[in-house]
Amino acid sequence: GSAVGALLPWVLELNKKAAEKKIAYLAERLGIAPKDIPIEEKVSAFLRALNELYESIGFNPEEELKKFIRSSEISIDTVAKVALNQPPARLNPYPLTQKDIKDFLHNLLIKE
Repeated sequence: GSAVGALLPWVLELNKKAAEKKIAYLAERLGIAPKDIPIEEKVSAFLRALNELYESIGFNPEEELKKFIRSSEISIDTVAKVALNQPPARLNPYPLTQKDIKDFLHNLLIKE
């Protein structure tokens, strides 16, 4: 659960252009953004609201992912390979590669 929540900001950012209408719709339906503003502003409002939610509950996505990867006995290569074969990755609007996931995880871990 924490890993999914931790990946959500990255996935939304990665898919922002491909899924902007869906993200904008969510922003409207959740009362985060009014109907009469541009889609880009709705998407930004949704991403801000997600970050504010995480901050309000003391959830740091980067730290959660780092903990998960470091406590795991498996390599980044294996995590990337397994993640890519999960249904959400296969259905992702932006076509992910194992390298995309691996690079993201590697950059996250060295960003200290």
